[in-house]
Amino acid sequence: MGPPRRPFRSWATLMVLAISVVLLLAAGCAKYNTYYNAKRSFDEAERLREESIKAGTDVETASRGQRQKYLLAVDKAKKLLRDYPGHSLTDDALFLMGKSYQRLASYRESIRRLDQLFINFPATDYMEEAIFLQAVNYLMLGNAARSQEYLDRLETQFPESRFRPEALRSSGDNAFALKDWEAAVTAYSRFLERYPDADDWDQSSLRLAEALWELDRYAEAATVLDGIADRSTHADRVFLAGLLEARCRARLGENARADELISKLKNEAEFYQKQGDVTLVEAENLLAAGDLAGGMAMLEGMPQEQQNADVKPVRADLLARAYLKQGELEKAREMFQQAVGGGDRLDDPDGTRLLFDTIKDYLAAEGQLPDADPPRAARLRLIKANAMLFGFDRPRQALDLYAGVAADTAADTTVAPRALYGAMLVYENWIDAPDSAAVFRDELRRRFPLSAQSYQADAGPSADLLGYLLEREEQHLAALRADSTGLDLASLGGGEGSAARRGTGLRRQTVYLQRRANLVYPPPEAALLALTQARAGREAAADSVAAAAAAAAIGTPAERPAFDLLPESLRPKVETAPTVAAPGDTSLVTVPADSVGAAAQPPAKAETGKKEKKRSWDL
Repeated sequence: MGPPRRPFRSWATLMVLAISVVLLLAAGCAKYNTYYNAKRSFDEAERLREESIKAGTDVETASRGQRQKYLLAVDKAKKLLRDYPGHSLTDDALFLMGKSYQRLASYRESIRRLDQLFINFPATDYMEEAIFLQAVNYLMLGNAARSQEYLDRLETQFPESRFRPEALRSSGDNAFALKDWEAAVTAYSRFLERYPDADDWDQSSLRLAEALWELDRYAEAATVLDGIADRSTHADRVFLAGLLEARCRARLGENARADELISKLKNEAEFYQKQGDVTLVEAENLLAAGDLAGGMAMLEGMPQEQQNADVKPVRADLLARAYLKQGELEKAREMFQQAVGGGDRLDDPDGTRLLFDTIKDYLAAEGQLPDADPPRAARLRLIKANAMLFGFDRPRQALDLYAGVAADTAADTTVAPRALYGAMLVYENWIDAPDSAAVFRDELRRRFPLSAQSYQADAGPSADLLGYLLEREEQHLAALRADSTGLDLASLGGGEGSAARRGTGLRRQTVYLQRRANLVYPPPEAALLALTQARAGREAAADSVAAAAAAAAIGTPAERPAFDLLPESLRPKVETAPTVAAPGDTSLVTVPADSVGAAAQPPAKAETGKKEKKRSWDL
């Protein structure tokens, strides 16, 4: 009988089990070794980054050594995810990849990896930092709104987060990028109040001052900028703070203080390649102080080498406004044309474009007037009146033009009510003559009771003009539909079945209504009296100094402002003259489509995408 086989089988089983355990341990070690190598590479890259921060060098772009180590960390983490799916270190690997990509400025890839982490591991220990990194990723991609969502989430889930200082700063950066100046001021102020010695506090202070500047809070901005000059160790930031503070002091009327700052800036401008910027600030200070000639001379004489891409449009904008103030419209148009492409470099890009369009319309109307037929001439004079009032801020000259249009029997039913309404508003809001305003309001109601202008005159600035116009349009269409029910289609040129081919004839009726002759009304007595007295004044002053001054005014001799030329005894009383729209009355959308279109939004108070700045040298 041979030896028993059972012990042999047990021995073999033990050997197999031992080998299996060894292999499993080796596999486990391989997984952990892979992650360990990834983490070690990442930590080495972070150490190099910390050294750069301490040295004061830029860390937004990874150095070559950092980049190699971050990429190695990504490769090792990818290997772990590929070779060992579902391993307990999966969330560690995803987070390591997300943070490495963020350091490499691969923000979209970082977002993708962190999103995988959020979806698959909602309870991961990395959640706090991952939320903050995601906010930074979206901020760097320019999506400030999405970034703020993650910052709000961080505030909710981790109110005592160690990333709170950077979250506050990032909230300010997001609001700044979105041009939400109030929110930016709030966030930066909270950040600087709680962490006054945080890294790059002076950079955040600069942005706080810029946000305050945008809100016209110049005194507060100057205080913040003073603090940068006192405490910051970054000379370049101190220089930029000085530039902005000089502008703030000029706006505050503290021209002597602005001069002191400008003198210091001149000594450093060449080092920072900012000679043109300093020249602009100096010219602004002269213009703000009322030295129009000095400011213009400085801008006109600026060396070409100082006019870089940032300086050139701002210089053109300042010169254009100065030329406009002097009445040199051709030069102003040329400068505005150079300035309009400046975008956010300009203090008020929307206002610049509006002035440019207004000047173009005014000059075009002036050029077409000599050859225009009477109805067209009335419309062109209305365009000039709107430009005078809303673009050039010259209500007296606009009044003369409005009076002429209101008294012109050739002015059609789309022009005459606008002239009457404009005259009413000038008296009501610029000259403060309610009795004269009432004369033109009554005339408007009498002649054009169903016009949009008459509705506005009755309802005031709060009128729902759009609703009124839509209602009128619906009534007009309803009337056309009612009139068409009994039409004899054959009489319109169609036989049996022609309706299917040609419609109901509504379009023909509409064309007829559009082509009918304009109704003619006698000119209002108030407008005639104003014109008569104006002509008398011009004749009486023909050889006087006043007449010489009038010859230099904008417009043809027949259109020069009459009221300013009259002796006091001959000037019409406020009970009888015409003028234009109120600065804050956004209902003035009543200007013709081919006019400046500014009648609804006087530049002084109109609400645009970007608020209009107040300059002491503005018209």
